Amino acid sequence: MDADALRTPAEALAELPCDPAFRTLLDRIDDRVVRPLLKAAAHRYPVRALRLLAPVIRSWPGEGAHQRAVDGLDVLGAIGTDTALLSLHGIAQRARFKALKARAGERIAEVAAGLGLTAEQLADRLVPDLGLDAHGTTTVDYGGRRFTVGFDEQLTPYVADATGRRLRDCPSRVRRTTRSSPRPSAGGSPP
Repeated sequence: MDADALRTPAEALAELPCDPAFRTLLDRIDDRVVRPLLKAAAHRYPVRALRLLAPVIRSWPGEGAHQRAVDGLDVLGAIGTDTALLSLHGIAQRARFKALKARAGERIAEVAAGLGLTAEQLADRLVPDLGLDAHGTTTVDYGGRRFTVGFDEQLTPYVADATGRRLRDCPSRVRRTTRSSPRPSAGGSPP
């Protein structure tokens, strides 16, 4: 028997790399057969699933599809990444519908319990890292120069040069002239 014939529908759908496949699954999330397929696809492509799922979860209750939104929260919870937890947290904090906010909060607690997280560990995961490293800094290339941007102990932002010296202001742009650009003459501006 062919190896492709032995794959489950969930495995086949999880390999679909296109947004229309996810949208088709989202449109059919009410079907109990589709939910596991959507979870499998979301687990395989979590970034795509989060991008497509989080906005519709917020809108579904307003369209009379509260159960769809609850099912969507379950899919977010099944993804289990920190980004999925952040999406759940955002819905729990800012959704317009109280029942959805409450269910998102419950789902966060369920995911945290499943991961064995304490309340403090969960709170740490729910803080966005803003692309910063463990020290709260990032390195920025700025026209051939490198600067470190970060936050100190009091969460005051700073910029440091390559030697580690903190700068008072953001670095200025270095203006470069090219050979084809007109050069000012010694007597003033070019004609």
